[in-house]
Amino acid sequence: MKDKYTEASASFTQARKEFLAIGNIIGATQCLQSLGNILRMQDNYAEAFNIVMEAQKQFLNIGNVLGVAQCSQILGEILFMQDNYTEASNTVMDAQRQFLEIGDGFNASKCLQHLGDILSIQAKYPEASNILMEAQKQFSVIGNVVGMAQSVQSLGNIL
Repeated sequence: MKDKYTEASASFTQARKEFLAIGNIIGATQCLQSLGNILRMQDNYAEAFNIVMEAQKQFLNIGNVLGVAQCSQILGEILFMQDNYTEASNTVMDAQRQFLEIGDGFNASKCLQHLGDILSIQAKYPEASNILMEAQKQFSVIGNVVGMAQSVQSLGNIL
């Protein structure tokens, strides 16, 4: 959060080692996911993608569905940043489905919002508008005013 990526990476790497030493696979995999996310924030997309994919595989192996969904969401963001819009859309829709299955309305709504933004970038304005209106509605249902406002902002960008 302070943009101290080197220090954060060192902390997650150390924490991962410690989690592995005590057999805490979930903690170790969460650290791996965080390391991938840091690389994403540093625009190191290829390495970030590989690390997040590995974290997702590990979450899948241990049955942590939230971790799998979070990794899908991050992978969608990476694909978007690489201008791979079709694959990004598919990955974000998959993440949204996963979040809905586990009852995480906030992240499911964030996925809808991100999907609307992806469609907007591709000049698929009617489809983007429909998705963003649905995201706004879903944010309203869960009472997330910031998400509602961001969805309206994205709709305004289309108009």
